[in-house]
Amino acid sequence: MHAEWDHAHTDYGALPGRPSPAGLADTDADWYQRLEQTPNGWLLRDNSMLRSLAAGTPIHLLHLTRDLAAVRASGHLRASTGCLVGAVYGSPLTPVPGGGLRPHNLGSYLLESRSSLASRSNSTPLVIEVNPVGPASLKGLHYLRLGGVHLRAYREYRHVLTAAEDTQVLRSIVDRVRVAAPFLDALLHNASGKATPDGPFIDALAATVPVLPYLGYLYFETVAEYLMLHSTSRATREYADRGEMNHRRHVGSRPHRLPTPPPRPGPPAKARHPWGQVEAATVARPLRGVDHPPLRRHAEPIDAQFELPLVLLQFDR
Repeated sequence: MHAEWDHAHTDYGALPGRPSPAGLADTDADWYQRLEQTPNGWLLRDNSMLRSLAAGTPIHLLHLTRDLAAVRASGHLRASTGCLVGAVYGSPLTPVPGGGLRPHNLGSYLLESRSSLASRSNSTPLVIEVNPVGPASLKGLHYLRLGGVHLRAYREYRHVLTAAEDTQVLRSIVDRVRVAAPFLDALLHNASGKATPDGPFIDALAATVPVLPYLGYLYFETVAEYLMLHSTSRATREYADRGEMNHRRHVGSRPHRLPTPPPRPGPPAKARHPWGQVEAATVARPLRGVDHPPLRRHAEPIDAQFELPLVLLQFDR
């Protein structure tokens, strides 16, 4: 593995001792120990996905595709759009008694959002079954560390750009960094142990995200991490009992539109899932799960059970 790819991975079995930015912790391992001391920090090392990787048994993942015909015709899954380079997005599915598969709470959100998000409209759920030859290494991709990978790709294929295109790329990068420089200085100011008032900091972040979208990803992951680690709601505790972080607290948010106040609590959600029709597969398995609609202020809704026919794809690894 190239050094850039190795840097972009987190090994949950043996955290590296590489230095961390000043003001946070001496090393990655030291920072991780701080995170593990939060209410849900134990899930960083002991969760359902890591258990399935370590077991070496078949792993089931939920994937949504908008072009099932192309998948069937080619026999290949298509890379998902987003920040994870050539990845195929999937969320864990856990076997339950009776032969069903229970989706991770992130997966149930993805299924639920098929009718409301344009990026997932007209999508078909697929169950990807991976048959490993043995226990897998407990490594995960950290997409915020992919800068070196992108830079390597640019350097390797820079020769295919015309002189005008190359100049345009470089000029865009320099101009963006120059415009963002005051806020980047503020970040260094905070990392060195000094504080910036909350209001001006958020305003500056909101103004800089359109210039450097990476800062939007960083902001989203910071908020997501805090909510997943510190939430003590009933739903969060129930998900933790299943070895899952609660993704529903943040995954539907829009942090790039800063500063946007959170939506006001509405009436109790009905146990109804407008997912539309799902194609019945030749090899279909019931998908049984527990889904929590958006949280209410004083109480959380009762779980709703659901079943879906899914297309099953099998891969040997």
